[in-house]
Amino acid sequence: MRYGQPKISIVTVVLNSARELQQTAISVSNQDYQEIEWIVMDGGSSDGTLEVIKSNQEKIAFWVSEADGGIYDAMNKGLILATGDWVNFMNAGDVFAANNILTSVFKNPRGDVDVVYGDSVAAYPGFSVFRPALPANQLWKGMVCSHQSVFFKRGILLHQGYDVSFRIAADHELLYRLYCQGYRFVQIPVTVSVWKTGGVSDRKQVQSARERTRLVKRLSPIKLRQRCYFGFLVILSALVQALYKIFPQWVVLTVVKWQNHSRIVPGDPPLKNETV
Repeated sequence: MRYGQPKISIVTVVLNSARELQQTAISVSNQDYQEIEWIVMDGGSSDGTLEVIKSNQEKIAFWVSEADGGIYDAMNKGLILATGDWVNFMNAGDVFAANNILTSVFKNPRGDVDVVYGDSVAAYPGFSVFRPALPANQLWKGMVCSHQSVFFKRGILLHQGYDVSFRIAADHELLYRLYCQGYRFVQIPVTVSVWKTGGVSDRKQVQSARERTRLVKRLSPIKLRQRCYFGFLVILSALVQALYKIFPQWVVLTVVKWQNHSRIVPGDPPLKNETV
């Protein structure tokens, strides 16, 4: 290891997403950072994912292909295998925003913090939107950044990990749990990742809102204004979810693009994405 350069474990979870996994493989291998450990957790793919894994074996420190209990269970299994000083979870199809991201994040010593996080770009079909991270004290409302843009000090996760009882919001639960326990967060002005929209939290927004409400109630005293906030969130999520079902995709995308017009990333979308 280079003097002062911490080892970074990147955990990638995949299931029947060969093309997407190859995108992530290219992004990881293109990083100009030296101390990278890439771990791939395959849920037992039957398409061509295993072939992609085997063709990239020289880049992969550990890989497993077996049935799991879902994405967060697979992420926990990957965490057990990790040996780095820091851990990042970059799912198949998601990428680092540039080839020097890890160098940018860890150019300064991070020994006095436990969680480092930055901005991201959400890739929609045909356009991309810049998503600025928010202060950690806003975690009670929801995710302050994409989980792909977070780096955890591995030591704090050894006895923590994702709570798999949360099928959608386990990433939010973990971050808020760590925050409530007093771990040290630092927000950095770096666009860390580009991630595809259309995940389970997009498709099941009401369930996601309910899980977020449940985790906040469990982890901290909930005030009246928070109860009102979450009540409104569930109603809004139901409306948005209905829009996804009622209207054609292009209509929903047009609304999303209009709402985020000031944050549209110029140029071609950095990721191919066919579905919302």
